[in-house]
Amino acid sequence: SGFDDAIPHHFKNSKKGADIMTTQILKLGQIKPSKDNPRKGFDEQSIEGLAQSIKNDGLLQNLIVAAPTSKRAKHTIICGERRFRALNLLLERGDIDADFPVNVEIKEGLSEDDILRMATVENVQRENLSPLEEAQAIATLIKDGEKLDVIESQTGLTTSTIRRRLMLLELSEDVTHALKTRQINLAQAESFALASHDEQNAILERVLRGWCDSPEDIKDAILDEKPNVALAIFDISLYTGEYTFDLLAEDKTTYFNDVEQFEELQRQAAEKLVDEFSQSHDWAELEEGYFSSWQYEKTDDEKTGGVIVN
Repeated sequence: SGFDDAIPHHFKNSKKGADIMTTQILKLGQIKPSKDNPRKGFDEQSIEGLAQSIKNDGLLQNLIVAAPTSKRAKHTIICGERRFRALNLLLERGDIDADFPVNVEIKEGLSEDDILRMATVENVQRENLSPLEEAQAIATLIKDGEKLDVIESQTGLTTSTIRRRLMLLELSEDVTHALKTRQINLAQAESFALASHDEQNAILERVLRGWCDSPEDIKDAILDEKPNVALAIFDISLYTGEYTFDLLAEDKTTYFNDVEQFEELQRQAAEKLVDEFSQSHDWAELEEGYFSSWQYEKTDDEKTGGVIVN
């Protein structure tokens, strides 16, 4: 380690592919946070504690920054905004000045997409993001063309977790606010994502009043009136409405959102069955709703009879 310390910092380079990383010392005023940092929320108490630690023991971990695009531009933070905020807190208090030396690792040859991807992966790996921030970050990676298996390998998240995070992007503003302010928990929020925004807001009132708390209760309230696709006896391609996909279920159950259209298509298919059975049996009838079988009995093998389509 003594030999390594004797090497001037501007000669300590590592190269991986087209990217070059250089370890240098910058002034605090030469660094700026990224506007695209996937982490949007910073706990003030945590920053306060980190500032005190830096004041006592110094900056123990280098920031990772992107090389500036021009001589006058600042270095954009890829990893380490919490440390940067803590340093600025010390600057505001007069504990350090703008010339305070900051050890950084400078990544060169990066595009804006590269910076965002690296920041996203670093934050997720460190478990620094809230579930909502993870959802936004993952959505950005997918939008930029990253494949699911690549996101899995880079972040360490399972396919199930990634899908559950992306479900949070389907929350209404009211439910999102309730999650952010911890009025509901993550498991409850995931169940809300199965409903439309209007349905979510209606059920949220019931949840906040304590009328249905558990994720199972919320899920039941959303799906109870919606028919399962497995119930359909008609050609599903005839259905033109929207679906609800229950990604929380192991078999990814699907439900028809337009109950009226489902019932009409189901009735048409049942009537068609009645017509078909009437050709091969003595009679055929359609019974809707509750069916009482006590007034009928099965025919003997050698006799013909009728058919009830319920």
